[in-house]
Amino acid sequence: MLRQKKKRVLIWESLSDISGGQRVLLNILPFLRDNFLLSVIVPARGDMSMELDKLGVKFIIIPNCRYNLINKKTIDYIKYLFFAVINILIAPFWFLKSDLIYINSTRILPFAYIASLISRKPIIWHVHSYVAGRVEQKIINHIAKSKLVKKIIVVSRALGEKIVAPANKVVVIYNGINLDRFCLCSKEPERKIKFAIIGDIIPEKGHLVAIKALKKSLINFDLYVVGKNRIGYQFYVQELKKLITELNLDPVVHFLGERSDIERILCEVDCVLIPSIVFESFSLVAIESMASGRPVIGSDVGGIPEVIGLDSGYVFKLNNENDLAQKIIDLSQADINRRKLMQASARQRAVELFDVKVQGEKIGALIEQLL
Repeated sequence: MLRQKKKRVLIWESLSDISGGQRVLLNILPFLRDNFLLSVIVPARGDMSMELDKLGVKFIIIPNCRYNLINKKTIDYIKYLFFAVINILIAPFWFLKSDLIYINSTRILPFAYIASLISRKPIIWHVHSYVAGRVEQKIINHIAKSKLVKKIIVVSRALGEKIVAPANKVVVIYNGINLDRFCLCSKEPERKIKFAIIGDIIPEKGHLVAIKALKKSLINFDLYVVGKNRIGYQFYVQELKKLITELNLDPVVHFLGERSDIERILCEVDCVLIPSIVFESFSLVAIESMASGRPVIGSDVGGIPEVIGLDSGYVFKLNNENDLAQKIIDLSQADINRRKLMQASARQRAVELFDVKVQGEKIGALIEQLL
């Protein structure tokens, strides 16, 4: 009996470094590698290509535009259009060699769509974030309705509600993590509660709200700010440090920078804060914290409430420092039994809903179905 030939899946990724969407992709590749012939488009050599090499997955370099995320200037639009032409000219060559195109970034979806029109290859679009601009929304909504876009994977129900496309196209598949990497860390309550905010230090993450709320709570605490300072956002770091000094919090707020030992940090803190002030489709930090048995206090925006659930932490009103302060007080007043119950519930929720093995199998089955 002849062995069935593996189908070729071409994955298009817009970044050469690794952030949330790229981590998700790297997590699921091992579950797709055995059943499909995989190739990944990246814009340049970098952390992403290094990780693909380690996984034994072929990568293809097609450069794209790294435009200014803060204030787009005329030159940013010119660069974007220039690279759009390059992408549209080169991509169809690789599309024609593939059976299915898997788009892992909204940024390059327009290029991929035009290349797909030329090559007539079907698309799966994995959506990790919401595009807020009106013009961008119109373009994305038009593409989402196209017959060439066969399925749209969204990382939360909240994000799915933002996508304008036929309901039978949209599939909710939560992000997953390697649960073996995170263990249920036992930590006895101390008089001083240790909090962490983990993620890039940018205004959207809501550090200012958290710092003001911690001051208002009047509890004994330490706050660990973990994450990199993005280029162009130095003004925000200075704003944070100025506020910390004004509130006399310099001794208890600690900037740890970008770290690779998140598992250890999670075991040393009591709670993780996710005070985002803009729509956030999902939070990998939340499920990593929960997998470590750490309760999460997050804002009620986007997919964050879906992730946290009822017994794994608290949800506070968006951009509301008073409500966040009250949730912090509630946590500080919880007795040992309540704290242990929250830790166990957080871990259990992570195991039941956010196992990368389940995510990989679901995505693999979806690709099989389309092929």
